[in-house]
Amino acid sequence: MASHLSGDLSPTLPSAEDDVLPLPSRFALVFLGHWSRKREKDDAKILTTPNKENTYGTMNKSEADEEKCIGDPWSSMDDDTSPLITKDANLNFRRDHNSIRKRLTGCCFLDVLGIIYLFLSCGMMIFDLEAYLRSYWGVKEYALHFVTYTTFIVQLMVVPFWCLYTRMKNIMTCSRSQRRVSTMSRAFIACRINIIRRGRSEAKILSWFPFLCILAWPTMTGCFRILYDYFLRVCKSESIHGEVGHWNSLLGSIIYGCFCYIIYLERRSFEIEAHQIFRYAMEQAPYPNVDAVLSRIRHFSIQYKILRQQIGAWMAFTIVVSTWGLTSHITWNYLVFSQKDLSPDVLRTIYFLNALVTTQKITFIAVPYFALGGLNMDHIWRYLKEDITHCREHKYKKYWKAVIIYVKDINKMFSGNMTSSLISTGLGIYLGLNLTKSQDIGFWIGPAAVGCNLTNPTGL
Repeated sequence: MASHLSGDLSPTLPSAEDDVLPLPSRFALVFLGHWSRKREKDDAKILTTPNKENTYGTMNKSEADEEKCIGDPWSSMDDDTSPLITKDANLNFRRDHNSIRKRLTGCCFLDVLGIIYLFLSCGMMIFDLEAYLRSYWGVKEYALHFVTYTTFIVQLMVVPFWCLYTRMKNIMTCSRSQRRVSTMSRAFIACRINIIRRGRSEAKILSWFPFLCILAWPTMTGCFRILYDYFLRVCKSESIHGEVGHWNSLLGSIIYGCFCYIIYLERRSFEIEAHQIFRYAMEQAPYPNVDAVLSRIRHFSIQYKILRQQIGAWMAFTIVVSTWGLTSHITWNYLVFSQKDLSPDVLRTIYFLNALVTTQKITFIAVPYFALGGLNMDHIWRYLKEDITHCREHKYKKYWKAVIIYVKDINKMFSGNMTSSLISTGLGIYLGLNLTKSQDIGFWIGPAAVGCNLTNPTGL
């Protein structure tokens, strides 16, 4: 039985007309290396609408009425005119085929550019991390500094590497249905945005305001890094790594913010779809149409589980690394400010450096938390289950019982990732607090010779 709610359609991939992403999401996908050619209207019609010569389903009302009066135009042709029609159809087919081939060529070119861009981004971050490994690995006096920066750069590296993996996977995957399960694919994102457009908060969610709010904090940390390196660093570096390091920090921060924005859109779309399913279940209760409701819930849970699983692993990693990095930074503050004979110039540099590192550590906690609406996405399914439980009526007892049982059975809430994260977080706090022994803090509080003569004096 069809839904009785206007505009409350089942979640499907968008059509060509709907497959137009809003500007903020397209801007975010550019930095994530997942850009694609803008689909023109004529090209979209060719890809989605069958030719008029091959079907009568695309004829308008006047054409259908005319056909009723004069008969089938193909059947009225004699043997002399049929070759002309066949030739005209072949020309149309070639024109459509050439248009599709041009579009595929453009997409392949953009795929290559996207992969090159992501390879360069990943290469810059590997170069940055390798320089720190070469300079500080095994040096006990600089373990605190090494941990503080490594926990920063590793979290930046995760996003471009994940984008590179998903981009190459989408290219090598021939099945379109398998591309849909990738949370970074254009088809998946367009599907989620299409669901947002059916909700009541479309203008607010898809506007520039959420995008700028999410991107502002990571971009600010990248700008702070450049400002510190050029104007406030005591031990300046003119090496290649010194130049690559701060620009890599800015680019990585922007990529991280764009990734969190895409996650924000997908999370909001699942919240909207969960509310639509709840309304759909209420509408179908009088009939009762249990199979249609269960089918709707099943389609929703497929994409929801994919995103929840990937985000759960990412957040588990984020919590562990962020806690270790934040604890190391607190330890750094304790060591530095325990020094009593600090000059005003050194204090000014330390205050700015402290603000820089603090904003970096807070970014990896606050921005994902805002994008997800919490530490994970389990609240979406929990709210759906609570809404269905609270609205059930006694006269439809069997209907609601079947729906509630299905909702509980189809989605098992696993807490393994979060439990391991809490255990690892405690270990990170312990390790961070035990880095206070034998640490040389002259690298931060003044132009110490050991700091300025390091193999790779990067600072932060």
